[in-house]
Amino acid sequence: MLRVAPPSHDSGETFSRCASIIRNPADRAAMLEVRERVVDQCNTYEQKATEGDLYLLERLPYIGNITGTMLQDNYTNRLARKNASTREIYDSIKLLPRNSKCPYCNSGTVETIDHFLPKEHYPIHSVHPKNLIGCCHRCNFNKFRYFPRSKDETFIHPYFDTIEDTIWLESTIVETTPPVAIYTVKRSAFEDSITFRRVEFQFSLLKLDRIYSYAAADEIASIEYNIEEIFNNSGALSVATHLSMQARSRRRYVSNSWQASLYDALSSSEWYCNGGFRIV
Repeated sequence: MLRVAPPSHDSGETFSRCASIIRNPADRAAMLEVRERVVDQCNTYEQKATEGDLYLLERLPYIGNITGTMLQDNYTNRLARKNASTREIYDSIKLLPRNSKCPYCNSGTVETIDHFLPKEHYPIHSVHPKNLIGCCHRCNFNKFRYFPRSKDETFIHPYFDTIEDTIWLESTIVETTPPVAIYTVKRSAFEDSITFRRVEFQFSLLKLDRIYSYAAADEIASIEYNIEEIFNNSGALSVATHLSMQARSRRRYVSNSWQASLYDALSSSEWYCNGGFRIV
């Protein structure tokens, strides 16, 4: 759950650019006529997002004479359509996450655009730049058309929420052959219960526990040879020191990466450092 610098595109200008390429003159004029009302809704969105209250945002199926389907077409047939003059807005938003890492999971690669509030339920925000998040296909699929029904079930918004100063991702090593890492959200890391429940809800809906555990299994297997050499040359304490350094290095880059959490857990496991690292 990574913070991303918000897009610089103005909501009104983006809407106007999409509306201006509608071929039918009457439909184009009708769409441009509701521009200011759409901008007002976008401003309300941003205010509520800042307060973590997007679940309170009204779901409007239409605005003026413009139906939800017509509003969604601004995205599907204009903003996201290849070779459209507005496509550069779509592409620039995809480039915002650092190193193309999905901000929802910090695991997958950004491959598509997600509507933070789904356009099927909030069509007015179909081309609202601050409702568009570059993410991986997996998170986009798992999130699908989900929309928040309470504050506890509101996703962490990459443009408006910051939780990177809190070390909330925790890993536990299961003493099996090969070792297994289990990931959970650490309740004691949060000062308030609402933020904890928001993170835990997102963690569960996106199935991050499984995603991280599968990735950790591959990581554990890939470092076995190196850990064996350190153990044979210098013993368990040197193994723990090496793993702790790996954790610090990864946490400096991303505070709640699954790798940092994994290496912290491995370095703290006497069982692992004393030979449990052997996968066969």
